[in-house]
Amino acid sequence: QLAVSYPPGPTLRVYLGGGPEVRTQGREAAAGTPHGAAMAACDARFEIVIDDLATVLDEMNTLLEVQLTLQDLTGGLLFNTWTGKLSAPAG
Repeated sequence: QLAVSYPPGPTLRVYLGGGPEVRTQGREAAAGTPHGAAMAACDARFEIVIDDLATVLDEMNTLLEVQLTLQDLTGGLLFNTWTGKLSAPAG
């Protein structure tokens, strides 16, 4: 677990997860998208855990910065569970 924040925003917890369920969930998330093959090859993911949703929603910049930073560093796909949207890195 890694605690991250962009002061004065909330602290988020980032976990590195792996295992067969990651691959299964990745395939499900990418079904019907151009990212199916890439997600089928994934066997690990970063998960952002939100302890206080109201605070995070009140100050979305921290969540957005953490998401984009992880995506930039890994070149990975971003899946938002609350919107069901899967996106590739810009560029």
